[in-house]
Amino acid sequence: DQTLNATWTRVDGDTWTVAFSDPDGNASIVTNSVSVTLDSYGKVVSPTDGEQSLLIDWPGGTTTPTIDLTAMAPILSETSTTLTVYDEAYNAHSVDVAFEHSASGQWYMRIKPGSTEATVPGLTGTGDGTTTAGAYSIPVTFDGAGAIISPKTVSFDIGWSDGSAGMNAISMDISKLTQFSGDTSTAVSVNNTTQNGYASGVMDSASFNEKGELVASFSNGHTRTLFQVPVASFTAADQLESASGTLFRRTEGAGDISIGAITDQGSGASMSGSSVETSNVSIEDEFTRMIITQKAYSTNATVFKTADEMMTAARDLLK
Repeated sequence: DQTLNATWTRVDGDTWTVAFSDPDGNASIVTNSVSVTLDSYGKVVSPTDGEQSLLIDWPGGTTTPTIDLTAMAPILSETSTTLTVYDEAYNAHSVDVAFEHSASGQWYMRIKPGSTEATVPGLTGTGDGTTTAGAYSIPVTFDGAGAIISPKTVSFDIGWSDGSAGMNAISMDISKLTQFSGDTSTAVSVNNTTQNGYASGVMDSASFNEKGELVASFSNGHTRTLFQVPVASFTAADQLESASGTLFRRTEGAGDISIGAITDQGSGASMSGSSVETSNVSIEDEFTRMIITQKAYSTNATVFKTADEMMTAARDLLK
């Protein structure tokens, strides 16, 4: 058996140089250095299959051993937080956002979805007029006060292994990210997140607002405008022809018609949803008139009854 030493030297967030040497100084290693690429999970993706063949001249002859680089790859020390994203089929997925400390104020950021369910082709960081691209990681820089310098936005695509789920194009605003943790029990804490995607939901209710918009509310907390009531206006609305009830028919004298939202009519016009129209009559007057009418009916009925009785009595006298 012979022994070789492998020294791993960091080039950037994804790339390392591995140098091979004979600790006894007896061998001449023809392939004494190789470039190695690690993915976001620390797996060797280049060379292919994580294996590298070497050409070594020993005092006793030449050998070409195959070295398993995966078995000797460095372990990345990371801190991470988990975000939830939704694919095009509205399925929820957990995605880890990992940070590896590399120097004072310097970190490498990686996106790590479930390794068996998705792939991340590459990351792009932008901010302050600069753009940084990386296959599996991008550098993140903080100033002396712990505020982020670059990047301010990180964009990436996630291609889900389920073909029906499609691919997500995701952009993360990390401009408020700091180098300090607000929770001492974890290395990374998230105080606030906002998103522009939603899980699948069903419509719970719908109502009209003052703009005449029909707004639907869904079980996932999302709202959506489905329709807006159009309002027609005429040059001379008083020239419209009454059709029936509250329906009117356009006439030549009414002039041109324009259709728009209620808010376009001016004078603070608005709609009041879920409201009952106020009565334009006095309830007291209507009750008084009803009582008078009922009294008149009762009086007239009595008169007719009396007249009928008198006619009956007169008829009986003539028999």
